[in-house]
Amino acid sequence: MLNGVGRASVDNIIIICRHLGIKIKDLEEMSKGANKEQYEPSFDDLQMLIARNGKSLSLDQKQALIKSLLSDD
Repeated sequence: MLNGVGRASVDNIIIICRHLGIKIKDLEEMSKGANKEQYEPSFDDLQMLIARNGKSLSLDQKQALIKSLLSDD
């Protein structure tokens, strides 16, 4: 990734920001070292993540995920 950083297209930057949950307008502040609040994924974010990756999870991994969702911690 470091080899192509200077040549990244705007479209690729937008895609990366979207997947990382950061706003494009915050990039300049982040490049200057400004601390930004930790992004907390929403229910919709989690649902999309599981839908995209759930098929590749083993049965044990799915059960562990369900247990962690049902725990009171």
